[in-house]
Amino acid sequence: MSGFLLPCLFKKITNLDCPGCGFQRSVLSLFEGDFLESWQLYPPMSLIIITSLIYLLDITGLLQMNNFLKRWILPFNLFLIGINYMIKILLMIMN
Repeated sequence: MSGFLLPCLFKKITNLDCPGCGFQRSVLSLFEGDFLESWQLYPPMSLIIITSLIYLLDITGLLQMNNFLKRWILPFNLFLIGINYMIKILLMIMN
């Protein structure tokens, strides 16, 4: 299954991971049931899943999100993905 992963153009050009590097492998690990490996490959995956579930529950009417949460949940997730990326790059530079 890993033979079907899309190559990262950003990584090919810059030799650096992009903010989404590890996402595809993380999804594959989730499908295989390896949650720890999924977390290690791409920690924001858990945020993406939780956010998706919250939006799905809101759309189906099983959960009523207030306007504040609707307005800030996506930017907050993007902020955390950015923090994860900065930590990843700093760790790469330090090694």
